[in-house]
Amino acid sequence: MITLPDLSSETFSDSTNIWFPEAATRIVEFVWEDAARRDFAPENYGTHRWLENDPTRERIRRYCFALSDTSEFSIEVLPDPSRRRYEKIGLVFADQFPASAFSSALGLIRCVPSLYATISLYLRSLHLLAAPTNDHDVSHSDPAVPFSIFVSVPPPNPRSRIRLAESIVHECMHLQLSIMEKTIPLVGEPGAMHFSPWQQTLRPVSGLLHGLYVFAVIHSFFDLAISSQSLTSDERHFAISRRRQITNEVAQLCSQDWTNSLTRIGRCLARRLVQDSCLHS
Repeated sequence: MITLPDLSSETFSDSTNIWFPEAATRIVEFVWEDAARRDFAPENYGTHRWLENDPTRERIRRYCFALSDTSEFSIEVLPDPSRRRYEKIGLVFADQFPASAFSSALGLIRCVPSLYATISLYLRSLHLLAAPTNDHDVSHSDPAVPFSIFVSVPPPNPRSRIRLAESIVHECMHLQLSIMEKTIPLVGEPGAMHFSPWQQTLRPVSGLLHGLYVFAVIHSFFDLAISSQSLTSDERHFAISRRRQITNEVAQLCSQDWTNSLTRIGRCLARRLVQDSCLHS
């Protein structure tokens, strides 16, 4: 178990950005320090290797992308044992590898430098999923695998870039909060269930906090992307519509008394996220 004693409610209150870039650097450093005891490092990380707890196991990489001068991620294909782990929960893997789509989506995220830097800390392995329709995006992350995400790639159209960028941000922020949950007490009543505006059903309170977190980040990301004038007209309309939708969903969440199931630090985080995603539509 790793510990981050310098992360507290003040971290959530004082940070300018709700992806907490300063905290992210410390979080990732601690994770890699812990992983080094099992001979893992960014250079030999892979999803299958992590699941097998062996940095020498098979790693099938199709493409590698530089995120910065010191970090990169790869599109990986999972060997059968790990592939079955995710197929059992309904994920369908894609056979195509549209590398150029990722360069474009990451270029859009880069228009918010501190978010791009945070994403670059978490993204090491990426797995391609098949979506059921061209208008539907599928993504996933596994709390047991700290630096891997699963996303579908929209077919080429005027909104493909921003949709893929949203999926990447969404899942990397799930990874960040999953690690935070292991080190900071955010949920006081893990068994508590409340209505989720995203799933339209009762969900554990941890899932509500995750939903609030990732969508608050996307809300803020789109706001800054619009301000940076980096979006096309179609992307701008998409971002405005998604921000409005997120605001409405957060308002539905706020109509419930769900934060009593959080710890004091968890409630502090929730208040900050609501402020960012609900007060500014």
